[in-house]
Amino acid sequence: MFKNTHRAWLFLLSLLLVVGACSDPYPYDDKEPDWLGSSIYDYLVEKGEYTYFTRIIDTCNYREVLAKTGSKTMFVCKDSAFEEYFRNNTDGISRFEDFSVEQLNQIMEYAMVNDASLIETLSYAVGYVKGQVMRRATSLDPFDMLSFEQGDEIPKNKYFEPYREKGLYILNDDTSPTLIHFFEAQMKEKGITDEDFSILFNGKTRQTNDAHLFGIKVIERDITCKNGYIHVLESLMLPRDNMAGYIRKSDSLSIFASLMDRFSAPYYTSSGTELYKTLHPEFRDSIFVRNYFQKVSGTSGAYSILDPNGELIPSDELLRYDPGWNSYQYTSLSMDMGAMFVPDDDAMKFYFSPEGNGSFLHERYKVWDSVPNDIVAMFINAHMKYSFISSVPSKFQGLKDEDGFEIGIEKDNILRARVLCNGAVYVTNEVFPPVDYASVMAPVLVNERTQIFNFALRNLDFNIYLRSLESFYSFLVPFDESFTTYLYPAGQGHETKKMIKLKFNTTSEMVDAVTYTYDDATGQLKDSINVVSSAIALDCLNDIMDYHIVVGDIESGQEYYQTKGKGEIRVQGSGIGMKVWGGGNMEMNRRWGSSWDDNKYTGEVTDILNLKNGKTYFVSNLLQQPITSVYKTLSNQPEFSKFLSAMMGVPDDMKEHLMLTKDPRTPGLDFNINFFSAFHYTLYAPNNAAMDRAYAAGLPTWDQIAAVPTADDEGAKRAAMIQKVARFLKYHFQDNSVYIGGELLSDVKYETATKNNITNKFHSLRLTQDGSNITIYQSVSNASGIETFNRPPVQVHKANGLYNLMARDYFFNCATPGDLKSATTTAWTSRTVIHEVDTYFNPIKVPTIRMNNPNYVTTALVPLTADITDNGDGVAYDKNIITKRGFCWSYSKEPEWSASGSANQAEVAAASDIVNFKYTLNFPASSNPADTLLYIRAYTESKWAVDGSDGTLEENASKKRLSAYSRELCINTKKGTIVY
Repeated sequence: MFKNTHRAWLFLLSLLLVVGACSDPYPYDDKEPDWLGSSIYDYLVEKGEYTYFTRIIDTCNYREVLAKTGSKTMFVCKDSAFEEYFRNNTDGISRFEDFSVEQLNQIMEYAMVNDASLIETLSYAVGYVKGQVMRRATSLDPFDMLSFEQGDEIPKNKYFEPYREKGLYILNDDTSPTLIHFFEAQMKEKGITDEDFSILFNGKTRQTNDAHLFGIKVIERDITCKNGYIHVLESLMLPRDNMAGYIRKSDSLSIFASLMDRFSAPYYTSSGTELYKTLHPEFRDSIFVRNYFQKVSGTSGAYSILDPNGELIPSDELLRYDPGWNSYQYTSLSMDMGAMFVPDDDAMKFYFSPEGNGSFLHERYKVWDSVPNDIVAMFINAHMKYSFISSVPSKFQGLKDEDGFEIGIEKDNILRARVLCNGAVYVTNEVFPPVDYASVMAPVLVNERTQIFNFALRNLDFNIYLRSLESFYSFLVPFDESFTTYLYPAGQGHETKKMIKLKFNTTSEMVDAVTYTYDDATGQLKDSINVVSSAIALDCLNDIMDYHIVVGDIESGQEYYQTKGKGEIRVQGSGIGMKVWGGGNMEMNRRWGSSWDDNKYTGEVTDILNLKNGKTYFVSNLLQQPITSVYKTLSNQPEFSKFLSAMMGVPDDMKEHLMLTKDPRTPGLDFNINFFSAFHYTLYAPNNAAMDRAYAAGLPTWDQIAAVPTADDEGAKRAAMIQKVARFLKYHFQDNSVYIGGELLSDVKYETATKNNITNKFHSLRLTQDGSNITIYQSVSNASGIETFNRPPVQVHKANGLYNLMARDYFFNCATPGDLKSATTTAWTSRTVIHEVDTYFNPIKVPTIRMNNPNYVTTALVPLTADITDNGDGVAYDKNIITKRGFCWSYSKEPEWSASGSANQAEVAAASDIVNFKYTLNFPASSNPADTLLYIRAYTESKWAVDGSDGTLEENASKKRLSAYSRELCINTKKGTIVY
């Protein structure tokens, strides 16, 4: 039957709406006006310059129609236009007699619209809204376009093949081709510029208020006749093909056409055949209609999903719409049409070559004909736009495909354009593949050796992440055979340590995961244990995928790069042959390899493919995540034993202050840092010599703290000492992992894990990482908590090679909560890079001082007491950091301490920094008898200057010291009372 008969009915309905509501209200359909002298036919005859057109009217038996009353619009051209056509056409027609009757019928019927319209009203929509309509139905009968195809004219697919030798009569569509017009009001309303027009018609220009049918200018308009209107065109208008026909017949688009033809088939039309036989009794054959398998039809979303044999077409082998549908309409036939960006053969050949962006397809399939239909359909659909209006060249910038991804087309990509009866074809010098085949995941989707990663992309939504064309990715892809010895993190805590072997199951199209025991001394697999659940397999794959994606270029000259999952990988070299390690690969080399870059555990790049949003690197080995925790890394290095002791050596009655713990529900492999979250960190670990210097400078040891009684004032002292150690240790932990040889940094500020109790924010460090070392600047905080970083810099100590040490703390979900032996999947992790430093870090800030309320006040005196709870030094607990302490007073608010001394201040000596100090103040006399309110503050001064230098040294004597005041105390000296 005809292509979607329901579609034809919808077309006719829309035509009636346009005709009935949008045409010029021609008053003489049923009677002849007295003042009109000529019909359309008579006018053309009388003028004497339309003899060719009147011959067409006569030959096609339309003389009577156009000589009587009625309602027609005719687009004609003068004899001179015909003569121009005879001289210059490539159709083999040099005189009128060369036209066939069918061709004359096509010219006649395509030039006639069955309603009377002025040029202006041709673009009117329902309600006489200007500038809305751009397409008009014509009188052209689809049967006049019937053709016979045979041999090489037949598309190469299984549906057409039976007709290759005997041929078939076929309609390229069973609906009439439409007229496309470009008028001033319509172009303004739809945002079509003069430049758009010029590109669409390959350099043709237009002036304001010009009217064109396709690219043919209307040179005389609105000639009123008694049965309609005549509009004169500058050249002969022949029926326009549809987009599919133009592509199929263009020699330079043969590759794209052959791919598109895969999705077409000849559908026998019994009703069309019978009707044609009625009109042509001599006809004894069958008539077919060429249909393209499509997602859009005249039923607003119904799919043409049955082939000529009645079998279902897979949904991933459907085109967005039928490019051969003359009356194509996504929303409205009259107001829009389709658009296609069609790469020419040169662009298609280059794309599908070892040098092109489709080299992965070429490597996999060798020739276009071998590329599977689902991939080809996706490829063609990426070049199809539902709306011509939204796809004109002035709207190319930011133009998105129908899946919402930017196409990336520019005006310079257009080689030529052709406006057809159902849309525009832009012939391009570049291929615009679907986002999945333009992105770094494309090679994975077609490679037979990457089915595990293909599965992970689709089932863990990494395909969505990698579709971003605004980002640049380095996607490291191991082959399926690399997944035989995956260091399963949760399996390392089991009674027998486990690895997992992952394999793609072609039957179930799932990834199977089997656990194996392994020899801890050699890394060799031993016995298989069991098949694990799909949840565990997906958990492993998610962690693996996160570790194989880098946002950025891994050939930029760095040695370390952060992955999507915030882990780091190590890279050496560039191009094919470059080597890549994950933290786990380096651990495996240390434990089981013959060298640090043993090929058995090192990833080597075997191929690199350049894609639109980055590069895909095929690597010889799976990149393994680090398994070793911060605790284990420190405990493996004797140089860190004293720092580890400080973290672990908490007495039994102070376990709440432990920094390395085991979570009771989601344990790690050993001890985890208890203030970590699911983030990445840097630890600057002081070596033993540095820790010795810290203790010598006054850092309390756990033994010293344990010796302090817990009761009364001594209990407060004990708590302060514990706090000092905790703050000291945490100051060596920094948010964000910074690797030597990683991203270059210049004076970047990072927070540590130590809080500034003035601001309740974290103390900071400032860093510079120049590729060869990290330079660290420690902070000094003033009384407002504002930090400066003017202290002498510290660098990572590289002599022992203890830097860039990767560690990862795991927190596992367990079948039995808290039982590590039943760990299944990873709840969350934190990552740390550890660097040795040969000095300790010491955050310096103003001391903390607290004024206490006096026990009593008289009209003569007040006993004052204050506490120094923190000397402001990040290390020393009680080592003469405080150089001055005392009280100052005034009959004005906010009394100040004078460095040169004053009668209104009293310095109090003390043997300890952390001290409660006292002074009895006799109220001073005032020069103003009215003064009754006395204001008092406690004061303390550190040995540290504001730049972090030692102010007690002679060379720093002139520098301002860090100092602090307590809150203010106000006394009414006349009444002997505390005001506040």
